[in-house]
Amino acid sequence: MDLTPKKWRKKENTRAGKRRVTFGIAKHWRNPFQIAIIAVALVSFISSQIVDRLKQQQVFEETMAQAKLLRTEMDALDAQAMTIYSNLQAAFGDSVEKEVSEEEQELIDELAGVSSELDTCFAQINACYTTMAYRYRSVDWVQNWFVDTARWSFESALSRNDFEQARRWFNSSHVNALLLDMKSRIKGGGSLEISAGDDVYEIIVWALKLDGSRLVLANHAGRSSTFPYTIPEIETGPYLIMITSTAGGYFPYPVYIEPGEEKQVTLEIPKFVSDDLVFVPGGPFICGGGQSPFYREHVRTLPSFYIKTYEVTVAEYLEFWKSLSDPQQRSAMMSCINFSDFDEEIEAWDADGRVLDERVKPDFPVVGISCEAAAAYCEWKGRQLGVSLRLPTAFEWEKAARGVDGRIYPWGYDFDASENLALTLDNVKGKEAYPFWAPRGKFNRDISVYNVRNMGGNVREYVTTSNGDCQIRGGSSATPASFMDSTFVSSDTDALPSDVGFRYVMEVSAHKPVQ
Repeated sequence: MDLTPKKWRKKENTRAGKRRVTFGIAKHWRNPFQIAIIAVALVSFISSQIVDRLKQQQVFEETMAQAKLLRTEMDALDAQAMTIYSNLQAAFGDSVEKEVSEEEQELIDELAGVSSELDTCFAQINACYTTMAYRYRSVDWVQNWFVDTARWSFESALSRNDFEQARRWFNSSHVNALLLDMKSRIKGGGSLEISAGDDVYEIIVWALKLDGSRLVLANHAGRSSTFPYTIPEIETGPYLIMITSTAGGYFPYPVYIEPGEEKQVTLEIPKFVSDDLVFVPGGPFICGGGQSPFYREHVRTLPSFYIKTYEVTVAEYLEFWKSLSDPQQRSAMMSCINFSDFDEEIEAWDADGRVLDERVKPDFPVVGISCEAAAAYCEWKGRQLGVSLRLPTAFEWEKAARGVDGRIYPWGYDFDASENLALTLDNVKGKEAYPFWAPRGKFNRDISVYNVRNMGGNVREYVTTSNGDCQIRGGSSATPASFMDSTFVSSDTDALPSDVGFRYVMEVSAHKPVQ
């Protein structure tokens, strides 16, 4: 009988077991065959690791060499692109005509081809970085080389004002997280410095954003009552500076920030205020392009001017017509209207100025007159007010309608007939309420950034060209939406269409301080 305590017996057994296990392992290690197998496996593993490392080193060296060759190729392509771009700007940078010459098109196509090759090279360099093993691309000198190459690529695109290419490269780059200092430049932001006189009390700078078809106020980018006022970093796009004058009035001053632009503006507010006239500050605006038959998109600068808020009405025009004593003049200045293609043309009023058709209202815009009659009214009205009035030029009308940011319509970049924006043929709801013309105060969304009304629809309008000819701009209740494009020229005719009216312009230098 074993009188050893139980816990001791267990410990002893355990220890004995351990000794047996230990003895067994030692016994196996003394087997030469097994030792040889383990040694061979270990040598094989180490050898494979060395081979893999050598292969990775070789791949890295080949990839790095390829990347450097691609960079050399990009250097040559960039020099070629810069030469073409410089030639294009020198020869055609100031061209505004719509038609592109054969020589200009060749340069444009050549630059596009070289830019495409640069895109390919950049993508291949980017791929070189991603194919490297992490242990190599994380090495400082390797990472720095790819960062420097990316930075140089972005700078080269920006030097050609190709912000689209720079943004595309930045977004696809695998090292862009190390180049965040360039993000704002590549995104196209700029700066804005605002100066003002003592007549300006305060300004608020509003960013504009699309809300459906319309550009509306979004967040404000700055506010100040001391000048000059600088916003050092501001995104590309349209803005509206709302001015509060020391006299208590409010005036809009739109600006557009081009990519990378350091814009400086000096605010100007009107010397007098009239409900019948809207002030359009002088300065540059994006002109042409779109459906313009004459001009490509370009920047044009105009002096300040005043333009009539609404079209001239039947009642306003009748005052002028009744002042005419010559029967021939009265006949030449008469409003003649066709209500449809199947109706005969009728005179709008009798010899005493009484309207002959109930569809013609005193507060409707006057139509069915010639461009000469419209110009004669402007001269007469100017004499009544003691100022010089005239028809707007095509460029003045376009700036008053689309502002400075190149928008297509007075309210923004799009048209949706269901939004009841303007009286045009496509607006079924509007046509039901006003089959021919609408009085002032209707279609309040048909308003430009300067608060000029009904430049999109209602009636088309007479303007003048630099050589004194008449054009017709804008849309009407009788025309489709395409006519509302602020660049669209619907006619240069001297005919008397029944959907064409007019408004007038007063130059700033021509006004007198009347209320």
